Amino acid sequence: MRRTTILVALPLALMLGACGQDPDAAGGGSGGGADYDGEWRLVEGRGPSGRIPVPSKVTLTIQGRTISGVSACNHYSGTATIDGTSFAATDVGGTEMGCPGRRATAETRYHEALLATHSIERAGDTLLLGGEGVDLEFAPVPPPEPATLENTQWHLDGLILGRGQDGSVMSNDPATLTLHRDGTLTGSTGCRTITGRWGQAAGERYTTSDLAPQGELRCDEHVHGQDDHVLAVLGGQFTAQVDVTQLTLFQADGELGLTYSAD
Repeated sequence: MRRTTILVALPLALMLGACGQDPDAAGGGSGGGADYDGEWRLVEGRGPSGRIPVPSKVTLTIQGRTISGVSACNHYSGTATIDGTSFAATDVGGTEMGCPGRRATAETRYHEALLATHSIERAGDTLLLGGEGVDLEFAPVPPPEPATLENTQWHLDGLILGRGQDGSVMSNDPATLTLHRDGTLTGSTGCRTITGRWGQAAGERYTTSDLAPQGELRCDEHVHGQDDHVLAVLGGQFTAQVDVTQLTLFQADGELGLTYSAD
């Protein structure tokens, strides 16, 4: 009798434990789980078309059913259905900036891999995504250190047209800007390198002088407009706002702006 009681009680305890378990506590459920939520950086990966070139910047942010990140060249977002260790990405889209060489290869292969992924697993500080011909390994992205306006190399994220609700952000080709502490300015428009001097005009307004693009317009024709846009913002007085790792510049008395991020 004693042995029979033990055998009956043990399955009952297991059943009660299973009934009381929250499926989302282990990262399951169609809405994702806290175990997977966060920003992750691709350490190494392979997709159906081959190895994904690293160190091209590839990130994956999971927030419930929403996924987003940087795919070596462009920003992307989409929807993820996560149920336990099952994973499916849908409705993935993003900006359409053109990038050369390894970055273009990394982006194409990463998107192929993400859409072919059907499993997800977390092992400590490692996030693993897998599928047919897919093996993606991610590590957590630490919280960013706040960037400073000066002596930071800023990478162009977009061209702003208009302010407030009427404004829009256009995709761009790679370009940089560094406002050096000694008052010099260096960078590029996406088509030409630029040099000059910068300083504070009044209040939150800044101004440049001796702004000089180097050389002729030898880039693709579609980048000529970006060259004009960057020079229009930097060529006069502009405002600058830093938000952690994002920099937004606006013409002081105009409707054109630029948005940058610190890498």
